[in-house]
Amino acid sequence: MSRARAIKEALESLKPRTIKERQRIELALDNLAYLRRGYRKLEEHNSVLIKENAELNEKLQLLEENKED
Repeated sequence: MSRARAIKEALESLKPRTIKERQRIELALDNLAYLRRGYRKLEEHNSVLIKENAELNEKLQLLEENKED
């Protein structure tokens, strides 16, 4: 997320000359925050899926070992 941080810093450093420019910057910052939240949720979901996958692989390995016996 270092790119998102860099984008945020760049947006915050802008000096809007008009109300419309300020509103666009605020909108961009809001959208960036939304994307960061979504990214965190996806990371959490990915972590859960990785754990579930590991558990299923262990069960599969046990089943394959029992099948060989």
